[in-house]
Amino acid sequence: MFGNSNSPIRTSKIFLILILVFACGGITGVVLSRYTTAQASTNRINANWKDMTIKRMRKELQLTPVQSEAIEQSLDDLTMYYQTLQAQMDEVRAHGKDRIQNVLNPEQKKKFEQMVSDLKDKQIR
Repeated sequence: MFGNSNSPIRTSKIFLILILVFACGGITGVVLSRYTTAQASTNRINANWKDMTIKRMRKELQLTPVQSEAIEQSLDDLTMYYQTLQAQMDEVRAHGKDRIQNVLNPEQKKKFEQMVSDLKDKQIR
C-alpha cells in the first residue's frame, strides 16, 4: 500500500518524528522539573510571602481591613490557580511520555527511561 515499508525515506521520517516528540517531551520535562523543584521551596515561602506582601501593602497603601481581606483572598485564588495549572502540566508531560513509550520497543523503552532519569538528575544539580 505504501510501497517498501523499510524505505530509507520512511525510516528517516519516523526517526525525525521520534526525535521531535522526544525533544518536545524533554524540554517540557526539564521546564516542569525545574518548576516542581522550585514549587517545593515556593510552597514553604508562599505563606511567608503572602503575609509579608499583605503587611507591606497595608502599610504603604494604607489598606482598609476590607481591602486587605479582598487582596488576601485574591492571592489565595491566584495560588490555587497556579497549582491547578501545575497539575495540568504534569498530566501533559505524563501523556507525552506515554505516547513516546507506546512507539518504542522494550529495549528502546529502557534507554528512554535512562534518558529521562539522566535529565532529572541534571535538573536537580
